[in-house]
Amino acid sequence: EGIPMRAIALFGQRGDQGYVSMADSGIATPADFAGHSVGFKAGVVPAELIAMLAGASLTPDDVNLVGVGFDPRVFMEGGVDVYPVFLNNEPDTIRSAGFDINVIDPADFGVPTLGVTYLTNDETLADTDLVERFLRATMRATYWIENHRDEAIEITLRYAEGADPAHQRYLLDTDIAAAQRADGRIGMSDPAQWSALIDLLVQYDVIEGPVEVDRVIDQSVLQRLYEEGAFE
Repeated sequence: EGIPMRAIALFGQRGDQGYVSMADSGIATPADFAGHSVGFKAGVVPAELIAMLAGASLTPDDVNLVGVGFDPRVFMEGGVDVYPVFLNNEPDTIRSAGFDINVIDPADFGVPTLGVTYLTNDETLADTDLVERFLRATMRATYWIENHRDEAIEITLRYAEGADPAHQRYLLDTDIAAAQRADGRIGMSDPAQWSALIDLLVQYDVIEGPVEVDRVIDQSVLQRLYEEGAFE
């Protein structure tokens, strides 16, 4: 779109969206989607779904695509065989309602996906001091939360009146797990991750053509903070 935006931190090393099926449905992998009803949200069949099907030698014509909303009761009531979910949310909600389910994550089947990302525009990025202060505060909070999860949930519940503590813990644990990297540097990313996602988006016509990775990410400030030991 030509919007001057760049990612300054990537928390989700894998995407937030996946699919669920009933445990006794016989649908445990994308190959099992054939002949079944598969939900999609927001009126758009996502590229990762098409890629998952392609990885199983299937096309959208091999399944019954059904537009669904964000209320998982349509799945629990049998409206679709495969339901799209946010991996940190609906699986816990559905299980808490008494259903045994399979969770199908596109990343587990070779589909390049990325999750929660902090973006800023080029004007803000030019203010290095501002970006540094934001990242220092954000990453210090992240590491504190990772090591003080019970206290973090207690704080959340002060401001999220009526929220279920167990569900909030599921959200937190899932997001922290998705943020982990082999090098231990939460928030960092590798150019290859972005290149793979760009290739996927081009392949399935989500974007018109390839984009240079350095037009998408600038993690120079975060990398410097790690090299300086700012979060140790």
